[in-house]
Amino acid sequence: MNKVKFPFACLFFMLPKFLFYVVAGWISYVHGPADDVVFLSTYGGIYLFLFFILLIKKRNVLLRIAIFGVLLSYLSSFVQFVAADYNGYENYWYEFICYFLNLLSISLLFTFSILLRDRGDLSNKFEQLKVWCRRCFFLPAFILFASEVLLYYVCFYMSGEYSHNDPFIEDMVLFVLYGEGYLIDVPILFFLALWLAYPFKKKCGNVKTGLQVCGNVVENIDNMN
Repeated sequence: MNKVKFPFACLFFMLPKFLFYVVAGWISYVHGPADDVVFLSTYGGIYLFLFFILLIKKRNVLLRIAIFGVLLSYLSSFVQFVAADYNGYENYWYEFICYFLNLLSISLLFTFSILLRDRGDLSNKFEQLKVWCRRCFFLPAFILFASEVLLYYVCFYMSGEYSHNDPFIEDMVLFVLYGEGYLIDVPILFFLALWLAYPFKKKCGNVKTGLQVCGNVVENIDNMN
């Protein structure tokens, strides 16, 4: 039976995401409305659930529920942005594209989690879809990264909301807070999709068999001499 790999990288990059929700929740508790604290606590709970599912290496319906929860958090942010009153905001459509790409990236990952699930007796079309998903596992992370690059350009070079003359680390902290921590999700989506596409450890049985055969050949040659 194939052994499932432990998703070290994905779990590692989820730790900064927890830290983001702790910091953002504290800032909202001190300076922001109570509704933001509720949303941030809910989002943090969703990522905590996903962290636990990955920790026990589950690839069943629980994993898909956890990813769907993350999708709902992305959808909530998108709806909040669309519903907000941004009348006269000159960069509205740029940020709208960013939020839409964010939602597209997590929707694609959720689709991958469905298509790449473990099941037998697959049709040829379904098997072809699985092959395509494995080859394109990087797409969700790539789309999210493109969205964050666009948002960074809008924040620092178009709107002038933040000064790019400030120290780089300070700029990135402000950018992560303004972008709701989606930049941290780029490696999470990448390594999670990679784990979905290639979840099993490589078998070493063929290598051992080959070494045994080589050993027998060498032994036979020595006996002949």
